[in-house]
Amino acid sequence: MDVYRLLEQVFRDRKAFYSDVQKGVNPVRHSLWAAVVWAAALAIFGAVMGVPGGVYYMLASAIKLPLLVALVTLATLPLLYFFALYSGVPLSVYQTLLLISGMLVIASVLALAFAPALLALWISVGHYGLYKVACAAVLGLCGTLGILFAKQGLDRMGKAPSRVRDPLFWVWAAVYALVGGQVSWLVRPFIGSPNAPFQFFRGAGGSLYQELARSVWHLLLSLF
Repeated sequence: MDVYRLLEQVFRDRKAFYSDVQKGVNPVRHSLWAAVVWAAALAIFGAVMGVPGGVYYMLASAIKLPLLVALVTLATLPLLYFFALYSGVPLSVYQTLLLISGMLVIASVLALAFAPALLALWISVGHYGLYKVACAAVLGLCGTLGILFAKQGLDRMGKAPSRVRDPLFWVWAAVYALVGGQVSWLVRPFIGSPNAPFQFFRGAGGSLYQELARSVWHLLLSLF
């Protein structure tokens, strides 16, 4: 499977992708091709996120965002593997990895498609708080669409209906989001402030969700 066929499958022919996952057709090789796609897409999107802070933040975010996603994926892969087994979807670890890889391709390519709009927003408005909220919203939306892609795959590959499949999957999705959010906070910043010196890591303290709430609040105050 090359990059073109991979993109064709996940966006236009999902049944073929899910069938390859279920049959175990070269899952390691296909996962590596998928990693090339989502890592490159996230690196470019990370660079776009870092635009307000300048070149150093662009480079730092381009490095950190793909590594962050890889770390969170590896940390949560065993949980999805056992949840799938328990709910009647007998996938191997490598098949589970390929399914998650398809999810990441969907999410990362869609996020990359938002990059020109985000750049236009920054160039035309130049509001740091608005840009942070917009980037977070894009990642949240694209991540949700990717997770729905993975859920659809598990539903198709299930040999029999299962009452526990949906609840277990959403538990995994919540764990993935929470772990991703916390790790991203620990390795921040991704969007450097134009008025602050460059920092590759800012250190611990607070939480991502507090910062997002604070950013939304300040944005609303500035608008109204």
